[in-house]
Amino acid sequence: YKDNGWYGLIVQIKRMGAFFNAGDLKLAYLGSDDPNDFVLLPGNEISVLLVNHKCPRDRLISVLSG
Repeated sequence: YKDNGWYGLIVQIKRMGAFFNAGDLKLAYLGSDDPNDFVLLPGNEISVLLVNHKCPRDRLISVLSG
């Protein structure tokens, strides 16, 4: 789903990335205590994916950031 309520966090993550010369932000994976974690995909609108804790995180990040 689309949710620009994450905009402030995305801006902060981008600032940290610029400080550490990490390159452009492609996605952010946020773990939570809820049944699902969050994947944030920045763009004109922020796309939010809910993923199960058991989902293979590294593989998911690789596919989505490619």
